[in-house]
Amino acid sequence: MTAAREWEFAGTRGAITARIWADGEPRYIAVLAHGYVEAIRGGDLAQRIYPGARHEVFNETNRDEVLGDVTAFVDRVLG
Repeated sequence: MTAAREWEFAGTRGAITARIWADGEPRYIAVLAHGYVEAIRGGDLAQRIYPGARHEVFNETNRDEVLGDVTAFVDRVLG
């Protein structure tokens, strides 16, 4: 999946499992139609759609915003 990643950190009190989904707007319609978001939904799912962005959100003009959102998600999960 594009930016959906499952993170497991060994050495903690049990594994920390979290998912993040970051995608651009045009592909999001197909994602909803095929039920991908529902398939990865779990206890901790962060979903963010960037209007006007394409599928490669880490190389868009707003990449700083995307990376900031991913960093904030990881900080929250590990915090």
